[in-house]
Amino acid sequence: MSSDFDTVLEAAIVEGRYDRDFGLNRHVMARAYFDDGYSRTNTPAEEGAISKVKLDVGRFGLEARHLWDTSPSNRIVFGAEFQRNYRVSYETEIVDVVTVFSGDFPVNVLSAYIQDEYQLRSNLAITAGLRADAHSTDVSDVNPRFAVIYHPIRSSTLKLLYGEAFRAPTTIEREFESAPTIERNPDIEPEKIQTFEFVWLQNIGTYITTNLSLYHYKMDDLIELTVDLEALTAQYINVLEVNATGVDTGVRVRLANGIQGYLQYSHQNAKDGVTELRLTNSPEHLVKIGAAVPVVKRVTVSAESIYESSRLTLERNETEPFFLMNASVLAKLPIASAGTVRLTVKNLLNNDYTIPSGFEIPIPQEGRDVTFRVSLAF
Repeated sequence: MSSDFDTVLEAAIVEGRYDRDFGLNRHVMARAYFDDGYSRTNTPAEEGAISKVKLDVGRFGLEARHLWDTSPSNRIVFGAEFQRNYRVSYETEIVDVVTVFSGDFPVNVLSAYIQDEYQLRSNLAITAGLRADAHSTDVSDVNPRFAVIYHPIRSSTLKLLYGEAFRAPTTIEREFESAPTIERNPDIEPEKIQTFEFVWLQNIGTYITTNLSLYHYKMDDLIELTVDLEALTAQYINVLEVNATGVDTGVRVRLANGIQGYLQYSHQNAKDGVTELRLTNSPEHLVKIGAAVPVVKRVTVSAESIYESSRLTLERNETEPFFLMNASVLAKLPIASAGTVRLTVKNLLNNDYTIPSGFEIPIPQEGRDVTFRVSLAF
């Protein structure tokens, strides 16, 4: 990793949550949260200069959810969330040379959803849901979800899933400009996605569960930074249709003494729907293996290893595959009914690796990261 690369991350998160049962058939949850964060990344630029990107964000939100069992065979869940991103400040500069881009772009997001789960038979259930989202940037959408869940035998579960979703353009995709080469695009449209998935869960004996998932998704209006060779300008626009097919399979073991372990493998073939070329910034292979072991009363130690294959950049170059190891210690507190203390170390071995981001230039990622979290519930 270049000595010119440097990253600073700072974050503060506060959340309050209320849960209450009303009788035997109703449950209400409400929560409020506040996040405040700052990041700065320095990367080498041309002729020995340093490129600095700063992001300063602050947000708060409110969410409420109501679960209602209208009958022994029917459950309705509905809720809403409001999120106020009161500070979304970006600044990009070539240090001691020029400020490339700077601005603050606050945004509000209002969401509402409803879902109905109906048990047709003891081994057959269907679920249907609807979610609406509205952004203060004049982006809004309504998306459905459906599921059929079938148990042919007690140890097997089969699922057929369908869903639609959208992704609103980020502030960079909508507002970034750097005259005269990069133009902003306030009229950019959100990305739309349709997903189809088949899932098979199989219990083997008392302690082993296997899973197999086959999926296909189609994405329209994928947002890409596109270059106009005649005008010598670039702009984020909706240009691509993406088709992806994949498989996700694995096994999980849970022993009576509390020891758990898992192995998961994923393969995805994502292509440009027009050119049939492999999609950029999308790994084909992902492997995860992990275990959790209770070491003393109330304390569990866990570890996870991750392997990810290479990703393509916009220039059709490949990043290097990488291996990471994460570890954590979880302690349950005796002073609260559900209190916990968790220490998490990501990238335990402090390995160097890069992932395309921003303009899909391979960016060195953070090294070892330590997080300490305390959670109390009364």
